[in-house]
Amino acid sequence: MKIMTYPDVLCGDFGRQILSVKKFVEWLEKQQIELPTSPSFLDFDFVQVEALLRAIQKDVTDSFSREVAADMLRLNPKLSKHEASAIAPGFVLSSNAYGVWRDKIRKAIELGQLELLDITTKLKVNASPKFSEVTVDLKNKKEEFIDLIATRAIEYIEQQAKINCFPSQVQIGDHVARELRKEELFGPLGKPWSGSSIKRHVLQLKKISSQQFKQKSTVTNRGK
Repeated sequence: MKIMTYPDVLCGDFGRQILSVKKFVEWLEKQQIELPTSPSFLDFDFVQVEALLRAIQKDVTDSFSREVAADMLRLNPKLSKHEASAIAPGFVLSSNAYGVWRDKIRKAIELGQLELLDITTKLKVNASPKFSEVTVDLKNKKEEFIDLIATRAIEYIEQQAKINCFPSQVQIGDHVARELRKEELFGPLGKPWSGSSIKRHVLQLKKISSQQFKQKSTVTNRGK
């Protein structure tokens, strides 16, 4: 049996829980929904829920250029108000897709339309309402923290680009980590995030780097 997983999130919300691909496809068909993902989950027997959400997010990221994403945000009053909409429209668009599908899958589970299985035993997971509420709260706090990190990272990149400096993702992660510690801003579990964690879980996932600003700077300099 093949399981589509995302190893880095085994300890996160939905990280140790999977769905039967066959039953998930049947559910999608009943909803009359076609769901493209990158990579596709259809070649697997089971899919880790978090891996599915990441694949949905990546498909959105890969499907739209920065210009198209910006145009789409302008047509959405709610998303256009996001603080990162002007700086990273693709990030805002893909993060929204992640959130919409997370809530949709969670609702289907609550209604008994989908069954969560343990990633190791393949047995049904029976989470109590209290546990579900705590999990949802932690998930929301984590997403808010990740959004904060992404915004800080983009602000730092923009500041550095103005003086023709283009820090690596390692340098960006370390800078943001230091700033968050100074302000005593910690993760949802009350612990500070290291620069390497920020790089792995935010910068690499959201494709945030100095590269796009460096390319713009090169184009501008050529025109002078």
